[in-house]
Amino acid sequence: MPEPGPSLYASAVLVWLPRGELPDVKDFDTSKVQPPPAPNPHPWWLLHEAITYAVILQDKHDKVPWIKAGEQILTPKRITELYLTMGDVSTYGSKPE
Repeated sequence: MPEPGPSLYASAVLVWLPRGELPDVKDFDTSKVQPPPAPNPHPWWLLHEAITYAVILQDKHDKVPWIKAGEQILTPKRITELYLTMGDVSTYGSKPE
């Protein structure tokens, strides 16, 4: 049985790391935001938006996404799994229309 994921409505922090590199909790510290190609912690109000953004952009460069939501760190594989199973949450965006 798959591990339960965090709420898709939780806040999240996305970082991009080179393939094979494992994240450290410090990588998700948004007080040290750096421009790309650094890991560039990118805070999101809603986890489902971070997941969608990560999946859409993951093939655009040689880095892979890692997302921290609450105390959980989601692997690139888990991010893709959640994307494929999260359903249509597009009507619950955090951006104003």
